[in-house]
Amino acid sequence: MRIIHTAREFGSLWRFVKPSKTYFFFSLLTAVLYHFGIFLAAIFIATATAELIAGNFNRTYIWLAVSAGAGLVAYIAMHFKYYIYAVMSREPYIRIQQKFADKIMSDDTYIQRHSRTKVLNVIHEDVNSLVDVFDSVAHKITEPILLLVSLITLTKIDLFAGLLAIGALIFILVIQEIVNSRVAYHQAKHRRCVDETLTAVSVLCHCKCGTLTDQKTLQDCNSNLISKGKNYYKEKIPRHSWLSIQEYWLKYIASLFAVLISAFLVYRISNEQLTVSEFIIIIPLLAQAFASSISFYSVTDKIKRARIHQKRIQTALES
Repeated sequence: MRIIHTAREFGSLWRFVKPSKTYFFFSLLTAVLYHFGIFLAAIFIATATAELIAGNFNRTYIWLAVSAGAGLVAYIAMHFKYYIYAVMSREPYIRIQQKFADKIMSDDTYIQRHSRTKVLNVIHEDVNSLVDVFDSVAHKITEPILLLVSLITLTKIDLFAGLLAIGALIFILVIQEIVNSRVAYHQAKHRRCVDETLTAVSVLCHCKCGTLTDQKTLQDCNSNLISKGKNYYKEKIPRHSWLSIQEYWLKYIASLFAVLISAFLVYRISNEQLTVSEFIIIIPLLAQAFASSISFYSVTDKIKRARIHQKRIQTALES
């Protein structure tokens, strides 16, 4: 159900922004080449290490060269992806910006009904963040494929390690969904606090430069600005706490599971149920599985944040 809901939200974003399908396809293609290039380079290095342990030096040289080639393909693809991102984001940004220009030009009371600072903030910050989400989705949508490949290969090499990894990933998914919801909630509050603070700054400047220059009015405007500033920093504490959990603690939990599974594999080696060469190949697969899961799970958070920006833009255009 969560996947369906996320897909619907992304569909809403797509219909609103209307990015180029062609550029999105090539952004997706270069992301696939990058991720698989990095993934294969790590596997080839592990294979080279296994060949070295076995004393096959010529094969070791070959696998090292192949690994370097895979890495080269990956970074060439990423270079082109940066260019595609710049081109893909240009047209939607200009189109949404023009909607605001048309609104301001056709509605004589628009600026009077809205804080000028808030409008500028929405036009720049929210539109940029909204347009950027399609590049992020294209970059991360390949992660499930890598995750699936890693788990299948891992399970074929060692069934127990594969099942343990799947169980750990399900646990991380549940935790990350809770964390993403809290981050999205505090992100929305953060944007409101930013708007209120910028509006207070605008009002103070208007009072100082306009006709309302009496001392009491200026003091009231200043007090209002101080109050909004305090609210902004008060909200910043829980927001950054949840961001820390999202950015770092989830990765630590994933790495902890990886260490525990690795310890289990060492136990299996000590009982001659697994070879050292297999262990060397399993480790990058395990690392890729957890990295891909964390990265892909973050897509829901990015889409939730983008929806906040979309709603702010739509509210600014329709009110």
